[in-house]
Amino acid sequence: MRDNEPRLMPGGVAAVRSLLVPSALVLAFVLALLATPALAFAQTEAPGFVYAQSIRGHRIAVNWEPPLRENGTDQNMLYRIYRAEGDVLPAFDPAVEPGTHWTLAGTQEGYTKNSFCDDSPKKSSTRYWYVITAQSASPAKAESLASPVNSPHMYGGDRGQWYYYRPANDANEDSYQWYIGATTQPPLEPTDVQITGADDTITLSWTAPLSTNISHYNIYREDSSGNGGVLIGSVDAPLTEFVDQPVGVYQHYWYTVAAVDDEGNEGRLSIEKHYRTVASTGPESPHTGNQDARDAETCSVCHAAHDAPVAKLLKSEHGTDVALCLTCHDGTGSQFDVRGEYLYELDEEGQPREHFSAHRVTIYPNEAERGEHPTDTPLVEGGEYGFVCVDCHTAHGGAQPSPKMLSVDGATSGNAVCYGSGCHGPVDPHNFGKDDYLFDFEQAFEDSVHNTDIADPESGTEVRCSTCHQPHASPNEWLWNYSEYNACFQCHANGQDSIYARITLRDDPDTSHDVLRSAQEANDTYMACQHCHNTHAVTSEKPLVDPWSPGIMPGEQWDEDRDAPLAVADGPDSHLLPRYNRFCFSCHGTAGLPQAEDTLPWVDPPDDAGILAKNIETDWALDGRVHGLGSAGGAVLDEDVMGYENGQTLSCMTCHEPHGTINNYNLRGDVPALDGTFPKNRMLLVQNLSGPTTPVDGAFDTRFFCSSCHLYVYDPGDPSDPLASPPDHLRTTGGAQSQARSYYFFPSGCTNTACHMHGSTGNRRF
Repeated sequence: MRDNEPRLMPGGVAAVRSLLVPSALVLAFVLALLATPALAFAQTEAPGFVYAQSIRGHRIAVNWEPPLRENGTDQNMLYRIYRAEGDVLPAFDPAVEPGTHWTLAGTQEGYTKNSFCDDSPKKSSTRYWYVITAQSASPAKAESLASPVNSPHMYGGDRGQWYYYRPANDANEDSYQWYIGATTQPPLEPTDVQITGADDTITLSWTAPLSTNISHYNIYREDSSGNGGVLIGSVDAPLTEFVDQPVGVYQHYWYTVAAVDDEGNEGRLSIEKHYRTVASTGPESPHTGNQDARDAETCSVCHAAHDAPVAKLLKSEHGTDVALCLTCHDGTGSQFDVRGEYLYELDEEGQPREHFSAHRVTIYPNEAERGEHPTDTPLVEGGEYGFVCVDCHTAHGGAQPSPKMLSVDGATSGNAVCYGSGCHGPVDPHNFGKDDYLFDFEQAFEDSVHNTDIADPESGTEVRCSTCHQPHASPNEWLWNYSEYNACFQCHANGQDSIYARITLRDDPDTSHDVLRSAQEANDTYMACQHCHNTHAVTSEKPLVDPWSPGIMPGEQWDEDRDAPLAVADGPDSHLLPRYNRFCFSCHGTAGLPQAEDTLPWVDPPDDAGILAKNIETDWALDGRVHGLGSAGGAVLDEDVMGYENGQTLSCMTCHEPHGTINNYNLRGDVPALDGTFPKNRMLLVQNLSGPTTPVDGAFDTRFFCSSCHLYVYDPGDPSDPLASPPDHLRTTGGAQSQARSYYFFPSGCTNTACHMHGSTGNRRF
């Protein structure tokens, strides 16, 4: 016997492969156990097929088949979920467990509540085993044996208990261990990363993930967003603080942190955090609202009374306000290096270079750069929309100067600073390639949740635009603090049910829309949050935008009612009526995907590389499509719990979660009932195998997902029962192979056929 592949018999007795007990003796042994005094009273039938799947970090989802119904009747059931740790599956003795090797991980009540998520803190990169017992309260019975380890109905056939867990193409009895022995993923990302610092020191702190075997943390740093960064150091657990020193003063840095477990596996990077170092002290400011301080010495910092070279008596070498301001605001005469915000220090050739996006100003060489650049030739041209500092700031302050000396059309704080002077308000003059298209952000943004539901920035300016955008310049597009989705995840990655958590429930690009760079690189695709949401205009009532014109005008906000039902009575146009079906069909429909002329300037067009989006709209509108138009059927539904009825057309949202799920094809793990609640959670697709541990690409058994709504009705005494549901799912077909099949038999991949692919047999997306 190989140590890593034990064979388990009832009571935990291991059997050697070459000495497999004949099935008749196994059955006799089980009957003997049932005849013992301890087990002589009525005992609940054991659950059937069990499947454990690791998800984020240390978390594991477990599904199982309920016990066979007795003559089609229901039972009030209590399930106990047991967990063991280790490379080798330990014996399960119902007389002593839990306690020796097994721990009670949790319980579930209700016959159809056959799923469980083990969230309890435990080790990452570690194998855990799961078995389930059942206990009926109506009628009252004793706790069952555990399946599959020692359940009597798992015996029989020519391969004993392993027969019902055999892979699709290889009847290897070891395969069942793959299903009940999940290995946890590397640690979750550290959360709540906080950064403080000044001068040449930056300090990071974070909250540790719940994995119990973290060895140390790796810290990464980059000078631009979205690139992951370079490893700059590590700290041993349980410490959760790192000091980065020395760093450059007035420099932008983006940090991420990753936990590494004692198996040497590094987990996900934390959400990026940006920090720009500042000087801890600076010269006394000549800008003051104190009338008594306005003496000649203060004024002379910027003005020359008799021989100023330019208007306003300014002491400006190049004759502009900007040039004067940057003589101090380059980090020499002020605590704030504004000039450095507009320029990287040096490019690859040792030359200053401008940031990717900016409120552009004209910048001339300073003394340190004049050896390489002509004195009167700007390093950066302000261009057609060139700004000067006094467009947004007042140099003299006032009796009560605003933070950052802001002053725009009388506004000294709040978003009005950005809306004023015809910039981002009602008379925005900027035309980015669309005729007669002016961007009035004030109209859209003031009522958006990204304005009303966020706190004011720490700067005290109350300009909430600066929560996502840098005011002067940024190495990221559109003055973002972070590149693309990294900006969104500053807020939408908080909590285990956040959008980021959904997208990363599985380390598989086929379980979510391809928003993350890892999915885009794996599939050669592109999709952004802005294809479905306009960040300036999103509201709680209208969270979506038209993917074909994703702007901020009222007519571009998607007008479907977010409270529309998840299913409607079958009838004319019923495929368009359930919640957000029209929205999904805008890309997964007859029109295909939007192009550049449709999405710009808001976002680059999506690219599915020809493998993701398909015309589901037409297919959903065909008569006879089971869940679309023409739905009907005699399937038995769990109406009391889920609320759905035969003859209803379903919403795409009933089965699919757009952000990401535990399952491939964006199929929900948490399936909503008709009333919008989630009575059944973590329902899994089961990966088919071609060998003991070899998954078949694109081949999944959907029994647990489908059983969210479909009840299994079967009389074990009559395999030909016409009331069997789902129909034709009980028996094999084809000549000599035809036989009665119990619900515990592991079938072929449901997703390989047209039945479960919206009429397609591809293996990428439904």
